Amino acid sequence: GDPRPGVGVVRARYIVPVPDIDWIAIPAGPFEMGSDKSVDSMARNNETPQFTCHLITKPYRIARYPVTVAQYSTFVQAGGYAEKNWWTEAGWEWRQKEEVTGPERYGEVFQTPNHPVVGISWYEAVAFCAWLSEQMGYQVELPSEAQWGRAARHTDARVYPWNGDFAPDRCNMSETGIGATSAVGIFPGGHAECGAADMSGNVWEWCRTRWQENYEGYAKKVSDDLTGGERRVLRGGSWSGYSTFVRAAFRNRSEPGSRRSYVGFRLVAPGF
Repeated sequence: GDPRPGVGVVRARYIVPVPDIDWIAIPAGPFEMGSDKSVDSMARNNETPQFTCHLITKPYRIARYPVTVAQYSTFVQAGGYAEKNWWTEAGWEWRQKEEVTGPERYGEVFQTPNHPVVGISWYEAVAFCAWLSEQMGYQVELPSEAQWGRAARHTDARVYPWNGDFAPDRCNMSETGIGATSAVGIFPGGHAECGAADMSGNVWEWCRTRWQENYEGYAKKVSDDLTGGERRVLRGGSWSGYSTFVRAAFRNRSEPGSRRSYVGFRLVAPGF
C-alpha cells in the first residue's frame, strides 16, 4: 500500500502491470570519477586514478529508487522466465542450467513489496530490462558504471551521495542496525544531489559494465557489452556493509550468475 510514485506498479495504461518508475533527469557532461587517496583515506587501489570522465555524452534518466519486490514481480507474472527473447544467450543457458524460475528467496522481510528486490543475478536484471523496454516503448537498461557514478556522486567526486561525513542514520548499512533490506527511500538525509535515494546502502546495485581492475585508461577499455559471462560491476554498498563499503566511490564486482540477499538493481533510460 505504499502510495509513493516510483515504488509500486501501474495498471491503467498497460495491458499488463508494469513498474511505476520515477525518473530523474541527469544532464550530459564531464564529471570527476574515481578517488584521490589524499582526500579519502579509505580509497582502494581499484578506485584510482581519479580522472575527469567524458563518457556521459547524452542526457539520461535514472530511477529514483532501486527496483522493488512489487515491481520485479510484474516480470515474473508476465512469464519473463519462460520467454527466451528477453535473455542474453549466456543468461538463458544459466537460467536453464540452474532451473531458475524466479528470484532467490530469503526471509519474509526480504519479500516486502516496497523493499528492493534481491536474489537477482545480473542475467535476470538484464532480462527484466529487455522485457520492460518492450512494454514501455523505449530503452530501459542497467546503468553503466559511469552513469551510476555520475548520479551518485554529482560532478565533484564526493565520497558519499550526501556530500558530507559518514553517518549511520543516512543509509541502511550494518551500523544502522536494521539487519535486512528496508523500504526504498526512507533515508532522506542520504539522498544524492540529483534526488536519487539509496545510492549508499540498502542493496548493492548491478551495473551493465564489465569489471576493470582500476581506472587506468578507463575510457578506452570500458565495455558495456551484454554478451558473455564476464564479471560485472556492483556499486553502492548494502544493509550488511560497513562504512567503507557504502562509500559511493567504492567499487565491487561479481559473477553475472551470482545471487545474494544484499544485491539488487536500478534502471536508467534515455533523457528527453
